[in-house]
Amino acid sequence: MSPASRARLALLAPMLALAFLFQVIPLVGTGWLALHDWDLLGVPRFVGLASLGRILEDPAWLATALRTGVYVAGTVTLEIGFGLALACGLAGPGRGRKFGRLLAYSPSLASMVAIALVWGWLLDASTGGLNGLLRALGLTAVPWLLEPNWALASVIVVHAWKGVGTTMLLLLAGLATVPEQVHEAARLDGASSWQTFWHVTLPLLGPALTTTIILDLLQAAQAFDHLHVLTAGGPAGSTTTWAYAIWQTAFQQLDMGFAAALGLSLAGALATLVWALWQVRTTWEASR
Repeated sequence: MSPASRARLALLAPMLALAFLFQVIPLVGTGWLALHDWDLLGVPRFVGLASLGRILEDPAWLATALRTGVYVAGTVTLEIGFGLALACGLAGPGRGRKFGRLLAYSPSLASMVAIALVWGWLLDASTGGLNGLLRALGLTAVPWLLEPNWALASVIVVHAWKGVGTTMLLLLAGLATVPEQVHEAARLDGASSWQTFWHVTLPLLGPALTTTIILDLLQAAQAFDHLHVLTAGGPAGSTTTWAYAIWQTAFQQLDMGFAAALGLSLAGALATLVWALWQVRTTWEASR
């Protein structure tokens, strides 16, 4: 091995050691645990793929998967939609735009628990600020966190409200890579602002947009904090996503082996989605 190779290996060694310690070992341990039945107290009992069979046989887990899909799709759609609109509107120099970017990003700096506590007051059915405003306008109060459909929509909005600032910054960075010359050429050809955005800016923003969707998707699929604070998975399980169900299974039901199987199932689904989206990103970059 050459001195240069040894130097590179020495620089990489700490990172490789951390990756092995905090990623490889936990993943192997989770795989082992998923093959056993363990309640944290007794001796783990080998059950093979029985936990996977429980997931496939119980219709409740299909409902949880669909609910998680709705939650992730709703959150990512809101974050990308509003984040892209803010990025396009606040791109460029100017004190007003700089202040707008700071204002839009500020919710992302706060703790999700603190945000959930504030939103919990706003969404309270009897004394909440939103229902107080509705009553002042002569409208009917809404059971934001007490009715299943409203509760799911509410936690989606809370998650998106916190994450839209980060999405905006990522897309602003993507917009900065789009050459101004192509916009000028489109305007000289008589393209309107919408035509320029749709046919020029958006295709060139594709790789950054795909990467942002991946990051937002991973965040949404692992959401826990505000779900626990606002609804604790209720009412009637309407806000129990797959990630929240893992916590319930592990620490409320003490079914550690099944919780590990649920975690591996979520990881496998996310890995498949990320792989598919990365292929789209690669194709998009190749077509530029």
